[in-house]
Amino acid sequence: MITRRMFFAAALFLLVHASVPAFSNSSKIDPRLVLMTRGAGGETVARLGGLLRSTPGATTPVVETIVRFHGDLSGVESAGGEIRSVIGDIATVDIPLDALARLSQLPNVVYVEAAKKVRPRLDVSVSQTGASKMRSGLSPVWAGYTGRGVIIGIVDTGIDLKHPDFKDPDEKSRVLYLWDQSAASGSHPSGFGYGNECTGAIIDAGRCPEKDPEGHGTHVAGIAAGNGSATGNGQPAYRYIGMAPDADLIVVNALSSGIASGGTILDGISYIQAKAALLGRPSVINLSLGSDLGPHDGTSNYERALDNASGTGRVIVGSIGNENGAGIHASGTVPQGGSVSVGFTLPAGDPGEALDIWYDGTDQMQISIGYAANGACETGAVVPGAVLPSDG
Repeated sequence: MITRRMFFAAALFLLVHASVPAFSNSSKIDPRLVLMTRGAGGETVARLGGLLRSTPGATTPVVETIVRFHGDLSGVESAGGEIRSVIGDIATVDIPLDALARLSQLPNVVYVEAAKKVRPRLDVSVSQTGASKMRSGLSPVWAGYTGRGVIIGIVDTGIDLKHPDFKDPDEKSRVLYLWDQSAASGSHPSGFGYGNECTGAIIDAGRCPEKDPEGHGTHVAGIAAGNGSATGNGQPAYRYIGMAPDADLIVVNALSSGIASGGTILDGISYIQAKAALLGRPSVINLSLGSDLGPHDGTSNYERALDNASGTGRVIVGSIGNENGAGIHASGTVPQGGSVSVGFTLPAGDPGEALDIWYDGTDQMQISIGYAANGACETGAVVPGAVLPSDG
């Protein structure tokens, strides 16, 4: 599968050549991370991809990774890594760029994956679900299934704590905890070395500085758990009541800048589930976000962590379908010794572009990229591990 996230007003095409499928790559490091180790050019690639973590006082760049391991994580910290959260056999780890090789050489480390960036997604309104048939009455006097006793977790751009839809009849906030990962300083949650945490008591006292200037997280939270208070509890506007109007919320602001890493998303999931476990409640975590990059088949470390975090009383919901008509995927079958071309039309905008190509790891391919705009230009064939020429 070939996935693209591109932004040029032109046509792009790839020419993929197949050769003898005898290539065996034993590396345990994501190719994006390998590129980062290649001097200034590699660091430029990393910065364009948003893979570097801002760490005050660091003398060498620090990269966010998602590590698959077996047994335990012994040796990770001595190799220079900082373990942030652990979900089954997956851990989020900050590691200095020059320590990547040491990390990958640990026998208990299976694969070191770059923490790819995700963006908020809620472009298409939810269709009618029939949820209103599962309950009756008006807030706060409900009958049926309303989410009472359940924790709704929102990992997004934050939430408007003053919004009436997230308060109970006594005007206490239904947001029990809030972790702003983007905060430069504050009271870090236990086990996490960044951001600022607000408890329910701090929120009710009006001392939580959290805001949601983007509005996306508040929008998502309203769909999931708004109780309709802002519109009269369903008088003429009954449709503005959310799916679970009696549920309490735990919110993680991971997307205040409009983009976040898969590692911080996993940290947010770990945080919400730990709090829900302390409260003895089931949780449903909403991720209205995603990335064009990756295999999308459950085999990446990030996707494996989502599976690890799911189970009885722990549900994770992700957005789908927002880019159904965007034409960002292409696929083809490359005959041995032959080639196949696939093409994309790129919208105008950001000058950055990225291609993700997935194929059987025992195969070896060469890639050519052509760019058609007032003529055509095409790179020569590039073998795996090589870097495209800058003038291609």
